[in-house]
Amino acid sequence: MNCPRAETGMSLVEVLIASTLLGFVMMTTLTTVSYSLSTLRMARNTTRLHEYMNSYVEELRVHPYADIQALAALPQPVNMATAITTESMSAVLPANVTASGNFSTVNVSTPTEMGMIALELTMTWTESSGLVRTKKIYTTFSQNGLSDQYYVGTGF
Repeated sequence: MNCPRAETGMSLVEVLIASTLLGFVMMTTLTTVSYSLSTLRMARNTTRLHEYMNSYVEELRVHPYADIQALAALPQPVNMATAITTESMSAVLPANVTASGNFSTVNVSTPTEMGMIALELTMTWTESSGLVRTKKIYTTFSQNGLSDQYYVGTGF
């Protein structure tokens, strides 16, 4: 004897359950893809900030110590986009990134002691979503050159 259910196909309840399960799978997949793209965009922006920060530090490193002393003598924080006006630096920073530096004298240069100036370089990036992210790098400059640098991230 033939089963009437096999002849008529799936019932309405079975179609609704299958559709609901398919909907959950699709929503989970879309949420995962969206989160992955957001994380990728944040990583790309963080990498760009590191590149900009390294460019500023390297640009400052090639300047004479007297130029670093002059920056430390300015009112703090120093707007780095206007303080460094070389052709390579002026074209690098996008409109949604700001760069500021706080210079502080660690050791005053004397005949018996080497001069040293600390820099806290802060870059702020505004995401397209309006979220503001900040990255900082700390470094020191001495009369004999750059001695150390390290990054600190906030807002990530």
